[in-house]
Amino acid sequence: MSDQSSDPPPQRQPSAEGGAARRLRTTLGRLNARQQQYLDIVFELDQQAERDQRRRWHQGLPRQPADQWRWIPYATRHAHASLTPAQQALKACGLHSAGSGSTLAALTRRGLLEIRDITIDGVGGPARQTQLRLTRAGRQAARINQSPRDTEPDPLPLWLYEALARVGSAQPPGLPKVDISRVAARRLGPKEYGYIEDSTAWSYALTDAGRQYLAIT
Repeated sequence: MSDQSSDPPPQRQPSAEGGAARRLRTTLGRLNARQQQYLDIVFELDQQAERDQRRRWHQGLPRQPADQWRWIPYATRHAHASLTPAQQALKACGLHSAGSGSTLAALTRRGLLEIRDITIDGVGGPARQTQLRLTRAGRQAARINQSPRDTEPDPLPLWLYEALARVGSAQPPGLPKVDISRVAARRLGPKEYGYIEDSTAWSYALTDAGRQYLAIT
């Protein structure tokens, strides 16, 4: 009697990360050119807001929680309201038109964007404002959608950037290892981003890649 199992050999399952990337590429393929341009513009505004928060951190100024600063003003409904930066960017690309609402709605249906209406205090009094926020999938899709000629590295999450900046601003022989979390050290270290390395048994210093990243951002 054979002791060999008649069950078929186990099949290797695709990684969750690979499957997610394929789904995002499929979603991008279903967007028309106008929708992709909107996604790119909102992503650039999102990244600008993140850079502003980093700048405030460098200057020792208080920062807003991400749940606040990731909401991008889109349109303010008031007789004396000016175009928001989002509307100005769309107008500069010839994309600000009566069809903007349907374009934003399409991005929302595909899980790339969130939209909300809130009341703000404006110069002329209270006004309703439409705001946009990319979902995590939206930010990932926008990065995939970037032109191949863009060579800048993907931006670090703000908390990880702050850890890297602390290493970069430390005096020799480096930043004491206890000054950043183990998670940050692992993410920034040679097995992942490769932006920091051991300068001594007790401290971290930037690698060439880390110095280059801080110089770019």
